[in-house]
Amino acid sequence: MEEIDGTEWDKAWKSMPNRRLPKPDFIDWTSLTGYEVGKVIDVTFGEVPFKFQGLVHISTAMCAVCGRLTDDKSDRTVICLSPRFTEFPPVGFGACAHKACVDGCPEIEEPNPIPW
Repeated sequence: MEEIDGTEWDKAWKSMPNRRLPKPDFIDWTSLTGYEVGKVIDVTFGEVPFKFQGLVHISTAMCAVCGRLTDDKSDRTVICLSPRFTEFPPVGFGACAHKACVDGCPEIEEPNPIPW
């Protein structure tokens, strides 16, 4: 595996807008985590910088925004979901999403969390 420049990694992630997932209800968070998570408080996400998309484990091929399959590679992107739960610590999940679905989610002022 290639060495990752931490400064480049941080800069790339900080350049990506942070967005709010409007309806996280259809995602089975317990299956993704393997634990009971309680209630979902909030889910934000950022698009994974293109250069680093191959390094992110994709937890699901379903679009995290609309719930449909993301089988057309030309119309999808990789995102990092950052859910907050009542009974589980904050954690990030790689997922796919349709580009149009991502664009339809509101940007938020809160900075994009930088994974590891």
